[in-house]
Amino acid sequence: MSFNIRKQHCHLHLRYPCKQPDRPPLRWQFLIAGVLVTALAGIPRFFAAPSSNCEGYRLRVCKSCLSRQKGKFDTFDALQKTSEAAAAAGWPAPFVEMGKCTGACEYGPVVQLVHGRIAQPVSDIAGMTGEEVEMQSFLFVESEQMADRAFGLSSRYLADLDAD
Repeated sequence: MSFNIRKQHCHLHLRYPCKQPDRPPLRWQFLIAGVLVTALAGIPRFFAAPSSNCEGYRLRVCKSCLSRQKGKFDTFDALQKTSEAAAAAGWPAPFVEMGKCTGACEYGPVVQLVHGRIAQPVSDIAGMTGEEVEMQSFLFVESEQMADRAFGLSSRYLADLDAD
């Protein structure tokens, strides 16, 4: 005797199949609940108001440069962790994001401090080399030390803006 398992609710109803419930299976409800909890856990941090000295400023890592550096130092991840630690300590911490190609591929990975809605690069950061000022970017950010330098100079620039 063949029977359709989907129509039968339990072993007691082999002769008289139960009506299929009008809700999704329970496993999907747990999956949806897990996704919602995970998503909602990040909302307070995502919508947290930036400090006054960092508002509108972002450290932008060139996506093209990172794709060429696969398997090597992850500049984006290092800057992200440094930014989170600095924000937790109350220091100026610009938001870290991926950006489009800056046109300085031979100097990559490249990091820019940008501000405003159109991401205008900041070029007058104290401590930048002549080439970096010319390219309006931190160049050769391919180690933890260089990532810390780029973040530290950017953070100091934002702290000086707040002091003025």
